[in-house]
Amino acid sequence: MSYCKECGHALKANSNFCPECGTAVQHVHTQAPPNPNPTPVFSTWLKKIKHASKKQKIIAISVIALLLIVIGGYQVGAKMTDKERIIEKFETALQEEDAATLTKLLESSDSRLEITEEEVTKLVALISETPSALQYFIDGLEQQANAFDGDYEQDSSTIFSLEKDGKTALIYDRYYIEVMPFYFEVATNMADTQIFLGDKEIAVTESEAFSKEFGPFLPGVYTVKASFDNDYALLENQQTIELLEPYHQEQYVDLTLYGEYISFNSEYQDIADSVTYYLNDKALDIETDESFGPVSVDGSVNAHAVLSFPWGDVTTEKTAVDSRYMNLQVSNPFSEEMQTDIIDTIHIFGQDMAVANEALDPSLFTTTTSTYQDDVATSTFNSMENWNKQWIGSYEKTVVDLDSFYLSQEEDQYVLNVNAALYFDAASYYEYEDEEIDTSEIETAEEINEWQLKLIYQPEDDAWLIEDHYGLWSFNPDNTVERVMEAN
Repeated sequence: MSYCKECGHALKANSNFCPECGTAVQHVHTQAPPNPNPTPVFSTWLKKIKHASKKQKIIAISVIALLLIVIGGYQVGAKMTDKERIIEKFETALQEEDAATLTKLLESSDSRLEITEEEVTKLVALISETPSALQYFIDGLEQQANAFDGDYEQDSSTIFSLEKDGKTALIYDRYYIEVMPFYFEVATNMADTQIFLGDKEIAVTESEAFSKEFGPFLPGVYTVKASFDNDYALLENQQTIELLEPYHQEQYVDLTLYGEYISFNSEYQDIADSVTYYLNDKALDIETDESFGPVSVDGSVNAHAVLSFPWGDVTTEKTAVDSRYMNLQVSNPFSEEMQTDIIDTIHIFGQDMAVANEALDPSLFTTTTSTYQDDVATSTFNSMENWNKQWIGSYEKTVVDLDSFYLSQEEDQYVLNVNAALYFDAASYYEYEDEEIDTSEIETAEEINEWQLKLIYQPEDDAWLIEDHYGLWSFNPDNTVERVMEAN
């Protein structure tokens, strides 16, 4: 029961005015005190579920389970894709030299870079040689992680960088470790040169001015080699390059090859019809004034030349190549057959001389040129006649110095000089008019004429004829051949 505050008259419940004095009645609503032990929402749900139907219970439990899975999965996914977690996995893999895990973690900005476990293993082994490098790499990654948290850029100063790209599962930020790709340019100076990276051939040059960039490659230490190998030389240039510095991402490798180019010279090459040079018995397509290379000059290659003359080819001695300038010696500018013919010519000349000297008749010479008969022999015999000088005797033999053969060219004629000693059993005497001398009483003695004989080649007859002879200061008997007159 309530009462009017003005007149004290009793008021009915929910009355808005006093029936006695008409004063407005104010209603005071009293709020119940809070329950010190409220029922949790989840407990309320459980109570409701407890009293719900079986179908409602199944739906409710499914919803709760789904919520738990979503919430738990989010937490797990966030943990797994967290940048700190990525760095931690990277650090652990480096410490344990776990190339397989690192291969999965690493990515590159150059899609051409093949990140294989084999190459990563080499990189890990290299890093393990410098223990301080590990912490250096991790510090750099953590600085980049802090930069992402602070929303500012942090450039990497190492070969590894932390990068963010898109979302994972459309929810989480995607972080990964990027490894820097490296490149190098190789230059060399010879065509057909093989370029090797380690033991693997990566190129064969097509020109003498070769330059090409290779890459991308994982960071590491690599051996690059240029190798030129032919029948005459093996040339190599090898360099070790370190692809480890971020500020030297592209490097230049000079693999210039230094091979010897040799020049040839051969006695008589200037007067030969043609000259062909050989290395290891293979003909070279070069002129006499050209050099050829590259060639090893360590004596492993031999050289010779073949000179062509109207009377046949002449081969020089084979010589080991041990210099840039090869002088190829010709022991004899004639074939064995031609040399024999020349010696026989001199031998016949000795026989003819004995007969012609007795008769004082130049026409009796059969192995001489007309110049010899008309000039040399005629002059000699005229002089003898003028002095009433006579010659009597016989030819015995000829000794030819085989080392004295020397070929030259005079006015388009081939000239051969040969030293020979012609032996006679002879005597000279003077016979005047009205004087008769019994030649059987004249004593003969050995007469040796040591001459340098000059022979001229006759291309129409393919023969050598004697044109002149000159006296020698001395005759060398060390390497000789004889032709002896057979007894009648």
